[in-house]
Amino acid sequence: VSDRIAVIHDGKIQGIVSPETTNKQELGILMAGGNLGKEKDDV
Repeated sequence: VSDRIAVIHDGKIQGIVSPETTNKQELGILMAGGNLGKEKDDV
């Protein structure tokens, strides 16, 4: 169990999200290099 999930795409952090507020679809978007259009967590 972690308190945050960091998604890496092409060697760069694509996004950091909270497991409680994200879903598989959002993780997939980040893994494919997409952008959620908003910051889920303030890091």
